[in-house]
Amino acid sequence: MTRLLVHLPDEQRAFIDAKVAAGICSDSSDYLSMLIGDAMRAEKKAALVNLLAERIDAVDNGDADEMTTADWKRLREEFTQQHRASQAKKHGGKAADRKTKTR
Repeated sequence: MTRLLVHLPDEQRAFIDAKVAAGICSDSSDYLSMLIGDAMRAEKKAALVNLLAERIDAVDNGDADEMTTADWKRLREEFTQQHRASQAKKHGGKAADRKTKTR
């Protein structure tokens, strides 16, 4: 991890301190990290929504190719791998040993 020095107005520092006191996080660093993580997830979600909108427009305009069984299989495998990796990260590697039932 790296360190980051942040200068905040007193009102913002008091806000963060109140969140820590309320038990939302363990300290101010954790709270800021949580906010940054939320912002990163929001950006990823927005990018996904934009991509989905583009694909829907392509379908509506007749510019999209039909998905094949192989396409769906590849997507299912990619999702399964990503999901397992995500679960393993959340649970300290324990989820990686679980088998995911696929159709």
